[in-house]
Amino acid sequence: MDLAVALIVCRFLHFAAGMLLFGASLFCGALAPPDFGSTLRRSLRLPELLLAVLVVATGVAWLGLETGEIGNGWLDTVNLGTIDAGLTGTNFGAVWSIRLVLILLPLPALLLGGRQ
Repeated sequence: MDLAVALIVCRFLHFAAGMLLFGASLFCGALAPPDFGSTLRRSLRLPELLLAVLVVATGVAWLGLETGEIGNGWLDTVNLGTIDAGLTGTNFGAVWSIRLVLILLPLPALLLGGRQ
């Protein structure tokens, strides 16, 4: 698979999983009737956790694939020097660092479960 195609697939999965996670959380927490929302929340706990893991995994993979695009191909996707240069020397690295913090924020809420 071409590196550009892998990057497109990675970003698609990242955004799709993030939108599903956000939509399910919003519907259960704010839009659904209270009884139905709590029942639905319990049944969606595992899928939401899997979606959160997918968002984190594709977020990390996105960094590697982007540095491979900046560098010389597939070998640079795992080259720590290229990844460091991508993180510290590009606007993408600064945005990605902020995005990583935002990606990790929902994980504790999902791991704590149904506590209010």
